[in-house]
Amino acid sequence: MEMDDKNRFERLGETLGAHCGMVELARVTEEDAMRWIVATAQEAGVRVEADAARELADALGADMMLISSELEKLLLYTEGRGRITLGDVKRWC
Repeated sequence: MEMDDKNRFERLGETLGAHCGMVELARVTEEDAMRWIVATAQEAGVRVEADAARELADALGADMMLISSELEKLLLYTEGRGRITLGDVKRWC
């Protein structure tokens, strides 16, 4: 968080904190995105190589909406094989 943003957030908290609750939404880390990719694929019965999960998270900047959409496409693309490889991600993304 940049200093200007942090100062604004703190001022908002001081002003509104007594009247309402505030929730800070942080960006998802690449590691969390990778864990989510692996877990979601496992629920679908597909194994994702660690390098493939890393490449997918890195290529999409840990943007969970894009990752979810592209993972769903990859699951369809690799249907029947039971795994997603780094090559699959590089061909797809």
